[in-house]
Amino acid sequence: MSERHLRVADVFRCGWADYDRTHAIAPHQARAVRHLLRCRTAALGGHLHRCDRCGREVPLYNSCQDRHCPSCGTSAKERWLDARAAELLPVRYFHCVYPKCTARADRALDYLGRYTHKTAIGDHRLRSLENGQVTYTWRDRADGNAEKLDTLPVAEFIERFLYHILPPGVRRIRYYGWLAPARKRRILPAIRAALHVEPPVPAEGDPAKEPLVERILRRTGVDLRRCPFCGEGRLVNTRIRIVPYHAQAPPLTACA
Repeated sequence: MSERHLRVADVFRCGWADYDRTHAIAPHQARAVRHLLRCRTAALGGHLHRCDRCGREVPLYNSCQDRHCPSCGTSAKERWLDARAAELLPVRYFHCVYPKCTARADRALDYLGRYTHKTAIGDHRLRSLENGQVTYTWRDRADGNAEKLDTLPVAEFIERFLYHILPPGVRRIRYYGWLAPARKRRILPAIRAALHVEPPVPAEGDPAKEPLVERILRRTGVDLRRCPFCGEGRLVNTRIRIVPYHAQAPPLTACA
């Protein structure tokens, strides 16, 4: 499969049927995978777009909006980063993990502590899916954050990805101290005054209201509205709705 179109969902379509038959899957993990497999497919419906130059029609399907879906999480992640950047202080920060320990959690924590940075949890890191093997990039912190390639069997990739799917009500990050929601509006200005620093300059406009296509263009230079056929025209919404079909997920396909 080509690098341009490869997504985490493609990896799951390749190996999920076999993995599901041979492993115990928690209900919240199975639910997230169902969402991921349906995301941006005809199963969720969408709208038909037409190129204003070549006239080709392109269906753009709806997203699943699951917080664990790499294709949907980008927009939420960018909004979160913008909000956190406005709260930064000129001090050193540390990332600490405090798990609720169980035998399964211990195994997951051992993995997360050593391999989180080596897991291709984002579509942009995937490079190839061939012969049941997934190749992806990761950044080696011990080598100056250099980008490297790694290859895993599809089943192992799925297992690592599932560690990142959280049960309902569980959050990856909680805020305490001066960043506690009930206190930060009052305490952050006082800390900046004590440190004699100015708050970060806010971005123009309201980042939370910036359309996704504009945000992706600003962050990556990729214009989602550009026609994939002629490469010159822009896709215009025809307002023709694509009705979703009522299936659990698109058919699973074999590995390339």
